[in-house]
Amino acid sequence: MQKTAALPTVGNLKKITLTIEAGTSANKMDITARPQSMTFVYGLGTTGLSPFEYALADKSTGDVVLVSIRPGELARTFGHLQPPFATKPDDTAEVHLRVRVDKIIPAEGREIISAMAAAAECGCDCGCGGKHGVC
Repeated sequence: MQKTAALPTVGNLKKITLTIEAGTSANKMDITARPQSMTFVYGLGTTGLSPFEYALADKSTGDVVLVSIRPGELARTFGHLQPPFATKPDDTAEVHLRVRVDKIIPAEGREIISAMAAAAECGCDCGCGGKHGVC
């Protein structure tokens, strides 16, 4: 009998690479012109996991997660993470995301420190590094 290695799962201090599409409904990904890539270190928010991170917990490479975001909840859903959208989706309407987990690897020490520093630079805990002007 041959043992198979378990697939890595999304968890604390893992570097996660995702492909994200956004749409006006779960079946219509019409907000993003093409899938967007996002890479981040999981579990580094100063206030804990964001709702977006909770949706990804324990998923494996190849898993697809659907996330529905109520109007006005985009920033809260992503928390300290910077969404990958070139233009921010309309936050006055419900937004649906189709998120595919592409890669899960252990984060290197320098990546963890860099991500923590970026989150600490901004008092709003959104991951912008103080770049969006709210801080």
